Amino acid sequence: KSGRNAMMTLNRMMSLLPLSYRFIRGAAFAPISRSMSFTHTIQNAKLYLTESTAGSALYMSDDRFINPTKFVGSDMTITEYPNPVLRTKAADITDFDEKLNSLCEEMMSIMYQADGVGLAAPQVDLGIQLFVYNPLGEKLRKSQERIVCNPKILEYSAETDVEEEGCLSSRSGYCAGMVRRSKEIFVEYTDVKGQKTRRRLKGFEARVFQHEYDHTQGVLHLDRFSEEDRDYIQPELDKLTADYGATDGILELAESVRNALQPPTLR
Repeated sequence: KSGRNAMMTLNRMMSLLPLSYRFIRGAAFAPISRSMSFTHTIQNAKLYLTESTAGSALYMSDDRFINPTKFVGSDMTITEYPNPVLRTKAADITDFDEKLNSLCEEMMSIMYQADGVGLAAPQVDLGIQLFVYNPLGEKLRKSQERIVCNPKILEYSAETDVEEEGCLSSRSGYCAGMVRRSKEIFVEYTDVKGQKTRRRLKGFEARVFQHEYDHTQGVLHLDRFSEEDRDYIQPELDKLTADYGATDGILELAESVRNALQPPTLR
């Protein structure tokens, strides 16, 4: 698993860099593929570490991925694995009012504070069909912000790619792994004003949408991991389970649900 260890080490190092160089922690997608060489990636980021110092430099701040206990302007916090709200299909939204608008603004603010590109309602302990995202992850690019209520994915392209994803609800880089997603999807959702829209999404935005959509269906990114990646992060999941403390945690997705996922998982 030396290759796996090297990539996880690389991702932890990249989290120290400015947003333009590193993977995004909130939806925590990593545009760093295993096909890229370690040296090439580091040189592009203009960061140079010797092999002998990389480990100590990267792992000296392991609490970097622990979620904040407080966000500015909100009483909400990040819901973490294995809280059952993350494993429950969320309820449809029926009231499109000022309360919903305020909630969306609050979630968008939390997303940016977490350096994220997406945040779903179950991740803040709300069991409703809602997520917000900005594929650029840049607060000043308001035109890229999307509020998605009652989402549906009507079509998945047969063409897929495999990239590394993490999630705030499993402490980002601690539990990152490779996930297969469709390169293009056709979606339907309602905006914050109650207007229904259909869009065809491609590339990174399609990946973000699929990740957040999964949250509204009670599915986590780690449910799509290969057995190797799942085994690799299991010690971290065990820690999260211990930190959760309660006995109602749901550790696994039902096998029948996993087998029906689109696109198929890497297991």
